Order: sequence, then C-alpha cells, then structure tokens
Amino acid sequence: MLPRVQAAASNGERCWDAAPVRPVKPTTNTAVDDRETWITSTFRDGTTVRYWGDPEEWVDWDEFELPAQQEGGDEVVGLWDATSERAPRTGALEPDCEGTGEDKNRPRASKASPAKSTAELRGVPLAVRMADVEAEEVEWLWHPYIPFGKLTSVEGDPGIGKSWLTMALAAQVSRGAKLPGASRAVEPSAVLLLTAEDGPGDTLRPRLDTLGADVSRVHAITEPLAFNKEGAAKLKSEIVRVGALLVIIDPIVAYLPDRTDMNSASAVRPVLARLARVAEETGAAIVFVRHLSKGTKEKAMYRGLGSIDFTAACRSVLMVGADPNDASKRVVAHAKSNLAQMGPSQAYTLKSGRFAWAGRSSLSAEELGGPPPDADLRSAREEATEFLIGMLADGPKPALQVQAEAAKLRISSATLRRAKRDLKVKSEREGEQWTWNPPVSLPAPTSEEAVEDIQASGG
Repeated sequence: MLPRVQAAASNGERCWDAAPVRPVKPTTNTAVDDRETWITSTFRDGTTVRYWGDPEEWVDWDEFELPAQQEGGDEVVGLWDATSERAPRTGALEPDCEGTGEDKNRPRASKASPAKSTAELRGVPLAVRMADVEAEEVEWLWHPYIPFGKLTSVEGDPGIGKSWLTMALAAQVSRGAKLPGASRAVEPSAVLLLTAEDGPGDTLRPRLDTLGADVSRVHAITEPLAFNKEGAAKLKSEIVRVGALLVIIDPIVAYLPDRTDMNSASAVRPVLARLARVAEETGAAIVFVRHLSKGTKEKAMYRGLGSIDFTAACRSVLMVGADPNDASKRVVAHAKSNLAQMGPSQAYTLKSGRFAWAGRSSLSAEELGGPPPDADLRSAREEATEFLIGMLADGPKPALQVQAEAAKLRISSATLRRAKRDLKVKSEREGEQWTWNPPVSLPAPTSEEAVEDIQASGG
C-alpha cells in the first residue's frame, strides 16, 4: 500500500493532482509553507516512493491503495518516480477542489477505513475537556516493569538470553507464581506467544517444561502474521479467545507488514499504534523483543534496532545484557519507565539450559548492551568465551549457527576456536552437520537442584 499525493490548491483547500506544482525541487526535503515538503520513504523490499506532505504527520500505509499504472509506462500514477525528477503523466488524475463532484480517477482509500474529506471533518470536535476524563489507576502484571494494557519492550543482543527471560515470565504467569520484587502474584492466567525464531516443538515446549509452566494455559500463534489492520484484528481476536493476560512477540520486526521501513518513524508509528490499541482494548500486557543495533550508544534507550518510535511507543523498556563480572549471569535493567519509578535491576542465571532468578543487581541499563566497563582490559578470547557460554546455555547448537552469530559480533574464527578449546566444548557429527555441545565446565544440575531453581524463580 502506498500513499496518495496531495497538492495545494489556490483557494487553500487540498486537491488531487497527478503533477502538483513543485515549490521546491522534488529531490530536496526543504520545508515550505505549513511545513509541507517532499518526503522520501524506502520500504524493506527496496521500493522507494516520494510524496508531498507534512513530515510531522505519519502515514498509515493501510489506508491507501496503489493507483493503477498507465499502459506503456512504468511510473506509478499519482506518485513521483523515485529514481528521477520526472513527474507522473499529467491528466491522469483530474483535480476536484470545489467538492462538487468525485473524480473517477482519484486513488481511493480502502473500504475498511474510508478517508474523510475536509468538509466531512469540519465541525467535528477533536478536543475533550479534561474535567470529563475519569482518572484511571495503572494496573501491573509485574510492578514496575510490565503494565497491563500497554506495550513493553525487552531489548538486547542476539544470544544474550532474552527469549529465556520471556519464557520464564510466561511460565510464572501461567502457574500464578510471584515475580521478583512483586508484592503479590497474579492468578494463574493464559499466555499468548508469537515467536518467529523458535520452533514450538523443539524449543518452546522443552523450555516451558524446564521452567515448570502450566502448558495448558500457554498458547502459540505459529502461522505468519503481520500487524496490518487485518493482522491486528486477528491478534485481538486471539487474545480475547484464549483470555491472555500476557502476550509475547519475539521479535517485533518479524511481524511488521511488508514494505515497512523499520528505520522510518512514519512507517513504524502506525504499526505500533495498532498494537497499542490492541493492548488497551484487551487489557493484556504486550511484551515484544527487539535486538540492539551494531553501533554503541551511550543512552540505553537509543540502542534498539530501527526507529526510536519503537521505544517511544512503549511505556516500559527493559534492557537485557551479560554481567561483566559473571559470564553465567544476565541482568534485566529498566531503561525507560513512563508510569512508575524505574525498578531495581534484576539478575538471572543460565546454566546448562536452566533458568533461575539471582536477586538484584547494581548494574544499570547504560552499563548493559554495550562494551562492559572494563572492555579495554578484557581480551578477545574472554569475550569469545562469554559469547560461547551464552550461546550454548540452552543446549547443543549447529556449529555453523554458532560461527555465524560469532561473526556478527566480530569474533574471529581463530578466537572462537581458542575459546572452544578453553571451555572444552565437544563437537559431534549429526548427519551432514556438526554440533557443539555446552561447556563441560558447567555441570548440569541434579533434579533436586532443578526444582530449587524453579522455586527460586518464584514458583
């Protein structure tokens, strides 16, 4: 779906025009009267379009339908050619500025959400008197980290243990266990999972069993789903159907609609607005997982991959990172909180595929997700060792997968091999591929220890 192009008529009204008068060159983004200018948007599939509008206003791409192409041409009617300065063919769309008739060639809004004209909106009140607004108390799934009816983001590097954290939350909510620092536990409740990276049979169910989840209350959407208008409606319907109090989306970028530029605020804002409406209308706590960008930034809330609007849409943002002083320990720290004071950082351990809460941590969000404070003193081999422990924490992994993730973190093959040798990681051949097993230096807990881990996590 692509946006319509609007041009300013001489009488101040808006009108449709295939070749609007250009106050500035279409290759520039210099603002003119009323802040309107030429805006270029690039989608994930490489499509680039340029249109005329207000840069402060986001575009809901689902509101618009792509106009038909003219015979013998490859440019889109009503849109500027993204690769040149040519305007679309004139005469394709006749302006209808006086409101006396409807232009048959005008690009139409979708039937589900018809666009309203200026005349139709005239006289409709937009403001609400605050005296008529009833104050509401914020309710929490996990105070002060995860509110009901709002969006929460869990952010961290790949392989750091974000999925283990979200599965631990799902397990404890499903059986009504008290979360760390909480004054009381929620009632045993349903959980809805949307995960694009972990298989329900080979990863999700084993982890949930290990964490002591009541799997009769945990539901998973396994089919592809994009958060366009139809997808958001499906999600809302499923939340209501299963009665979910917690919804986990891992990762959020896998559920963006096609042609969504994740780095563009105007592109991701309508998607997150839909998701926020679903949370508000159902009362469910929606938690989505987001990876960090490659560049290191001082402020934790700016480290997430993609547009800052992912952070802006959330009422709470949690940063997950490794404890630089303990390779087996992870820390979840508050990076943003709009509805309460930020809570203390909480630690958890991952040992041989076992999760356990480990009390409070003094580390802040700014100290996680980037180079540890003593990064200059740590060798490349130590960094590779920490990576390998975390990567194999939940069981054997294909060697090619481990090497690929290490390469993303700029860990060389030689350094990875040394770390593998230091940890005494053994390789086994399974069919046509090699797998790496967890380090033998971290023994698997006994059944009694496993029960204690689950109890320590609030069970």
